[in-house]
Amino acid sequence: MKPKSWLLVLFVLGLVPRTSLNAQVSGEIDPTFQTTKIFGPDMVDIWRARLKVASNDKLLYSGWFSHFSGFKTSGLVRLHADAEVDTTFRLNLFQSNPIGFEILPNGNMLVWGGFRATETGPPIGLIRLFPNGEIDPGFSSDTTTKENLAMLANGNMVAIDNQNGYKIRGYSENGLPLVNFNLIPSNHDNVLHALPDSGFLVYSNNTLKLVKYSNLGQKDTAFQFTGSLGWSPEFYSLSNGKVLATTDGKLYRILPSGQLDSTFLNGVSLPSDNQFQKVDSAGNIYVLTKGGYISNNILRFRPDGTLDSTFSFTKQKGGLTITPFFDGWFCMGTINQNHWLFEGFEAFSVTETGTQIWKKRTPGFDGRVEKLIEYPDKRLLVGGTFSHFNGISSLLVARFFPDGSLDTSFHSPFQPMEYPNVQRIESINLGADGRILVKKAMTIPGSNQRRIPFILHPNGTLDTTFHFQIPSFSGDTVAVLDDVILASNQRIYSKFDLSKVNHYPFKSLIVRHLMNGSLDPEFTSKSYLSGPNDHLFTGLHPDTDSTLFLEYSFGGFTDLQWSFPPTISSLFRIRLDGTVKENFHFSGPGGEVKTIQTDSAGNLYLACLINNGSPEGWAGYPFFMKIKANGMEETLFRSDLNSMWVESFDFDFIPFGFTYTKNGEMIQFQSTNPMTLVKKCSDGSTDPILSTNYEGGGIYAMLSTDSNSFYVAGGFNQINGQPVNRIARLKNYPCVLTGVSAISKPEAITVFPNPGKDWLEIRLGSEAPTGVELVFFDFQGRKMAVPTVSTSSNNNQLTINVSGLSQGIYLLKINAGSQQKTVKWIKE
Repeated sequence: MKPKSWLLVLFVLGLVPRTSLNAQVSGEIDPTFQTTKIFGPDMVDIWRARLKVASNDKLLYSGWFSHFSGFKTSGLVRLHADAEVDTTFRLNLFQSNPIGFEILPNGNMLVWGGFRATETGPPIGLIRLFPNGEIDPGFSSDTTTKENLAMLANGNMVAIDNQNGYKIRGYSENGLPLVNFNLIPSNHDNVLHALPDSGFLVYSNNTLKLVKYSNLGQKDTAFQFTGSLGWSPEFYSLSNGKVLATTDGKLYRILPSGQLDSTFLNGVSLPSDNQFQKVDSAGNIYVLTKGGYISNNILRFRPDGTLDSTFSFTKQKGGLTITPFFDGWFCMGTINQNHWLFEGFEAFSVTETGTQIWKKRTPGFDGRVEKLIEYPDKRLLVGGTFSHFNGISSLLVARFFPDGSLDTSFHSPFQPMEYPNVQRIESINLGADGRILVKKAMTIPGSNQRRIPFILHPNGTLDTTFHFQIPSFSGDTVAVLDDVILASNQRIYSKFDLSKVNHYPFKSLIVRHLMNGSLDPEFTSKSYLSGPNDHLFTGLHPDTDSTLFLEYSFGGFTDLQWSFPPTISSLFRIRLDGTVKENFHFSGPGGEVKTIQTDSAGNLYLACLINNGSPEGWAGYPFFMKIKANGMEETLFRSDLNSMWVESFDFDFIPFGFTYTKNGEMIQFQSTNPMTLVKKCSDGSTDPILSTNYEGGGIYAMLSTDSNSFYVAGGFNQINGQPVNRIARLKNYPCVLTGVSAISKPEAITVFPNPGKDWLEIRLGSEAPTGVELVFFDFQGRKMAVPTVSTSSNNNQLTINVSGLSQGIYLLKINAGSQQKTVKWIKE
């Protein structure tokens, strides 16, 4: 490789206006569409959340979040007694994954877990904070993550060091290792518990043994525990030296000698996951029990260990973290948590008798928004898993005015169900007469998912004349509804999968219904596929020109076992009379089609799930593509996200939202960590989008309403640090296009990666010229200093060192003979 000098020429500034360049990046939140301030953290693992009283009128709450109610703080927030953020306290770290914290007598705090003060700084396992959240520079901490720590009564600490074989080490009150401490062999998930005499307990989850040590790590041989406490017990020290323990659904009291207390009803049954909260002056024991994600209870036990049935508090549907506060409890929890997703946050107070006295909940939607459809007058109809908007009942469907305010004349006809997250809207279709076809999916624990279509009047009430008829067959053949569409001819088209009882489906049918739900006698149900293993097709999708799309991706029996095919075997159009439309057919890379959108010119934009190459076929990744009206793929739009891995049972939780714009662009995902959107321009180039950091949940739906804006919806509650509750309208600006004719040729200029960090590659095609002109401009129109450039031996690839550029958005002008291109490039 030989160094080469490059002629740098001035970029013609007239092509890019100097003014408002910062505002001309698509993805800016449109403030004319009303968004709602959130309450609670942007992300939460309820099992990692911690809540403690900080003072007489304040509390500390920790978890894996970067914002709380819109306030930026790194995983630790101080709250007033009404759950409002105390903005005089802020923890500011580049990375913060707190596992636990303790409040010291002088008001300082110890926080342990995994931290990093700056992007390039060393990892930190333990920090001490001043009362305002500033890091105490006088505290020494090593770089090892602290997964378990106990504060001893003498002010020292013991912690599990996750390096060098997981040993328990002692630390002084200033974080320095105790040189006279006897290192104790350990495991990362052992349990540590401090005792009032400055000693501590270690419980091994591997050996199920409980051992007592002195404050210098010496084993106390007089302590002999012979029982078994199961996995990860919770301990609570009493003033008389006794210790309470819960594990595996049992409650125990242990004497200072290590023996079980015979005066206590040991082994009383509890739910498997529980936490001690307090022991009152009368000796009554209060325990928070967690019944999975469905219910949480505060139970009271008498001093002898018997259950006091006169006390009861239960919170249904969601996780819960509590702490004793005033004459009761302060509670923080999630709304309708199921699996690893949650639908919002709440805080409330409970009295000593179990009576709730106030509650604060996430305003706006209390669930995900997954479907969007626009009326001709720009009103917006949405569907998802939510049940309320700003406290107003809006179960599963709601309608909004163009300014984002709720249309209260629209009333959802659906009713709540016992379990959380068992109902969701899978599709919405708007008829010419204003009636609405919705498909609701229900999953009841212990049973299969059911999909049921409904017709709603324009005001949302149920059309009681609609009774959906399922085709019947002789023998043990059953029909299961999959897709359902309301077409322009006021007929309903459905895809049914046929199967024998307790067997996989063997055939798919397209069926047409009248608007009252009965089978249309003028339409003959069709299968369309006739090969020996090709009777099943994957999806039925709406079109815009009085046709529908049928998509066939399965390739045999193995694909019925939740695998993802590598290609689309066949994608074709059918007319509303059931006949196949000529002059359109596509087969090729694409996998299982999740969504199809069609523009007015008949071009198709697809989001697919494609196999990731695993031999079992049970994992895949999203794949975006564009198919032209003639059935040929527009390869410039092809984009596979092979870094976004998804297992078969997870695909309903992975976002597939994307949209095309009236400018012939496609807005789609690029990454989920962080959640990043990009725009594919009409010439196939990539245009970065400003809104790249979505917190709290994914994007499940996108909708382009005009050339100047588009909607995003899902489970998120922040965009780029701004509170946004599950739906937002974002601005869209036209791509900067140059060299459109050259970009479609095989020798087109490509710039990779975008976004980039330290290095940038420019590939010039097979016939690179002897001279290349390059220039960088920032988005204020200022020419930047030239980065270092080198070329490959075949003279068609430039490698540019861009590590000296600051983070931001740049314009790069490339002139390589007949090849010319201007790209918008992001420096990470």
